[in-house]
Amino acid sequence: MELIVHETWRLASKQRSSTTREYLGAVDDIERLRKGEGDFSTKEEFYKFWRKFPFKTGKVVEQQLRRLLTK
Repeated sequence: MELIVHETWRLASKQRSSTTREYLGAVDDIERLRKGEGDFSTKEEFYKFWRKFPFKTGKVVEQQLRRLLTK
């Protein structure tokens, strides 16, 4: 077993980790993981990319958000 610890943005990829769930992806090459060499050069680049990503949201979540926003 090997424990690899880096900040999230250092391991992130530009792909979702699942086609059935809405999760951020991580690089899947073990050497890149060990070195913390994800697809992003900076934390800012990571957040800019993933905050614009068109995640799917369910109707219930959208309804809850609308209710919260109208309060």
